[in-house]
Amino acid sequence: MKNSRMNKEIKLCRSAKILTSLLFSVILILTLFSAGCINNTQADIKTTPVEMPPDISVAQLELISDMKNVDTSITIDLYDLADKVGYASSIDEIKEICLNYYGDNIWIEKLIYYNTRGEGSNVMVPELSDEIHMTDYLPIPTQSDLENAGGILHVDCVYVPGEGYVNANYAAVYSSDGTYKGFLILVYDIYVILNLHPLIVDEENTYESYVCFIIDKNNKVVFSTNSEWIGETVPKDGQLNNGQSVIIVESEEYGAYKYSSGAFYNYLRGTNTEKITAWQRFTSYKNTYTIYLVKELNQPEMEYSDIFSIDVGSSLKSVEKAFVYASLHNKEDTLSAITDGLFTGNVAAMDMEGNVLAITAKQHIGLNYMNNRGTYGTSYVESMIYTAQQGGGYVYYLYPVESSIVTRGSQFSIAYILPVDSEWFIFGRLNGCEDVIPMDLSLRSDLTSVSRAVINDAFDDGIDSVILKIKTNSDKGGKEFVSDITNDVSVSVADYNGYMYANSNNPSLVGTIQTGYTDVYGGSTMRKMIMLAKAGGGYMTDLRSNPDKEGYIDLWLYSVEPIDSHYFVDTGIIIGTYEDYLTDYLS
Repeated sequence: MKNSRMNKEIKLCRSAKILTSLLFSVILILTLFSAGCINNTQADIKTTPVEMPPDISVAQLELISDMKNVDTSITIDLYDLADKVGYASSIDEIKEICLNYYGDNIWIEKLIYYNTRGEGSNVMVPELSDEIHMTDYLPIPTQSDLENAGGILHVDCVYVPGEGYVNANYAAVYSSDGTYKGFLILVYDIYVILNLHPLIVDEENTYESYVCFIIDKNNKVVFSTNSEWIGETVPKDGQLNNGQSVIIVESEEYGAYKYSSGAFYNYLRGTNTEKITAWQRFTSYKNTYTIYLVKELNQPEMEYSDIFSIDVGSSLKSVEKAFVYASLHNKEDTLSAITDGLFTGNVAAMDMEGNVLAITAKQHIGLNYMNNRGTYGTSYVESMIYTAQQGGGYVYYLYPVESSIVTRGSQFSIAYILPVDSEWFIFGRLNGCEDVIPMDLSLRSDLTSVSRAVINDAFDDGIDSVILKIKTNSDKGGKEFVSDITNDVSVSVADYNGYMYANSNNPSLVGTIQTGYTDVYGGSTMRKMIMLAKAGGGYMTDLRSNPDKEGYIDLWLYSVEPIDSHYFVDTGIIIGTYEDYLTDYLS
């Protein structure tokens, strides 16, 4: 009975699936935070109510339609998947169904089959080690919960350590005779969907030139182009202000206002900038949301000389001075000194949970930045915490920067970290290259597709077969597994002890333990990969010396994914070449 009802709903919704190509391109608009970790400007914001401009009205309608279409698409996929799993006769067959679906949908973070009847072990794709218990953090619904929800449940913005904020959809699974078997959990990150979903990354919509915030009925930000605000709550009688964008809670169903500030951007300090914001309430995922679309009205062109001032010596010395100060004073006095601007440059303090403890831009103090991401999804704040736990050093990333010159661009940035003790650290930002680098979505898509293909091949043919393919076809790299990728992708397989089994980029490393390998500034690359693989996978960056251009370094982007509880795969690609301005100073 229940499978019959599901199939009817699938057929009714099937025609809507083709509309999913529209979802959310607005979120591909780049984060307004200027280069680096945290903007140190304080905005004086003034607002004025205005009429709703026609283009914003159209953009709102498109965005609402897109969200609802994706809601429908995910629901259809889950019904399909739950139906297939329900007819499976063994755990191995269920694992194969889930793995194939995971491999075909690179925007999925995790896929879990939770067998509540205890027949065999639960299935989680990618397969994680026993120490990872993601379901400890995700709500576990009962059979009646799922039945009352019509078989599908949606959970917004759950914080999972090591994962950041995730969304989860649940689907009840029934056997062919209608017996309840358990449920599937589809775990995804909206940021990843918006950057990787094959049906949406190439779409252009009328709302593409806007910054977007989506707020739930509890005034929590469930999605924002400024990804660090996901999970933050807008005060009911106040405003959420990050120094560049503002959300003011309104009581009407929709409306618009202008606001202006003299300090939306570091590089426009002292220049008045006006923006217009419009909001509208709508229902999706069976919940009520409010969207805020923010459009810039008069942003002057970037002046590179105002953005990038490479002064390595003073930047590092400021962090070191703050570190010395912390060794001579108590924590409270040190945090006050940083907040009061005693140290020049971009100096701040953070704890090991990603909470901002001190910064001159006081509106950021107390906020959690664990979910901060670079342009290609690298969790650079998580990397900062790991680096602090390892004794300090550098973290590199491409940070989204919006301008009138490049609408989808990045800035190469470096963070310098010094741990004070096991609970908190001091860090500073070093601005890197002068260029605003266009974002190329094919880079991350190629990395992920190759990683997923390797996992599928390992599941179908065994890990030894995958290792042999990489060894014997090292010149092909990732094209050995996905022939139609457009970029040169390196592929390697290692275990959780750092032993290298295959490496297309550097075959000489095969048979060696690489836990001691460091990048050009002393960061432990293999250790970071192992940590990332154990946490379920993700993206990271690394710096290597450029072999053909003396005095320059290559910034690599990696996708790291566990193959099983013993092996992981990393795929890598060069995303930029920059002048090495740190080595001379460090020597």
